[in-house]
Amino acid sequence: MTVDLSQPFFSIIIPAYNVVEYIEESLRSILCSTIDGYEIVVVDDGSVDGTGDLCQRFVEDDSRITLLRSRRNRGPLFARRTGVAHARGKYCVFLDADDMLYPDALQIFEACTRKTSADIVVGGFLKDTEEAFCPDVGTNRVSRALEGARAFSVESFREFVLESKTNSLWGKAIRRDLFDLETDYSAYEGMRHGEDLLQLLPIVDEASIVCITPIELYFYRTNELQGTARFRREQIKDIKLLCERLLEYGSKWSGAEGAAYRGCTASLHYLLEIVYRSERQDEERFRLYEDIRRELIESGVIRVRMSPNLKRKWLLLLALRYRHYRALDVVLMSYEWTHK
Repeated sequence: MTVDLSQPFFSIIIPAYNVVEYIEESLRSILCSTIDGYEIVVVDDGSVDGTGDLCQRFVEDDSRITLLRSRRNRGPLFARRTGVAHARGKYCVFLDADDMLYPDALQIFEACTRKTSADIVVGGFLKDTEEAFCPDVGTNRVSRALEGARAFSVESFREFVLESKTNSLWGKAIRRDLFDLETDYSAYEGMRHGEDLLQLLPIVDEASIVCITPIELYFYRTNELQGTARFRREQIKDIKLLCERLLEYGSKWSGAEGAAYRGCTASLHYLLEIVYRSERQDEERFRLYEDIRRELIESGVIRVRMSPNLKRKWLLLLALRYRHYRALDVVLMSYEWTHK
């Protein structure tokens, strides 16, 4: 299929690494879009399972698709930035290679941008743990999305970002010229935990208007092999780098220091939960707690201080700070039970 893409409205950016069993469905979900005026940029981040070859077959059949190949795996942060650097659309829409877009997602994103002149549009999403993907979404979703859409200044959105309440790039349409493509990100190569939030911070810093619509536009598929749910020692460094950036922007944005601190503790909590659930023996698990303590608490990246908004996370910080690792296990276990 040949289409004039001299000025597409959307560039859909897909970072792909060893997702041969998923990416065909992801691509087809975009190709079922209810509107034209888009291009797809797939960045094969050094896959060794045939992902690139499968995507190449799509490229040969559809001129809207571009495939960029990396000789080595540099991580999703660099894959996304490579895709943005080659994009031509006014807005970039990010799709992880194991997820899917609903057919009217681009139409709703476009309608929201035209109605509100938003720099960033945030759509709703569904998880595969809630229900199966159904592309037959029915009628009137565009009008319902516009009725429910809320646009506001970016200042009120920044705290949500710092607190990791909206920390992903997927599920959003973002004006392409907001990306800091001239910035050197070499220090973050290989980062796989919090890398999308790290990229979102400078975007939000440059944006003016954000629009949120509650309509589900994105379908998130659980993929334990691709996500951050399994502990890797490199995650400790990733969280440290992320927290440093959160605190930097928390200081830069007026009145946002508390939100940045809460975002850091939320990231630390998530990391501790991963270690706790990893079914390691006590001795090994406690060594990992000690490594986390040294890198994030003892180094001064996260300072242990009382905050009324931290609630039970205060107990986590205290147990970690004073090396009460069995008590830390008890607090983490209580979180697990109360959130089942």
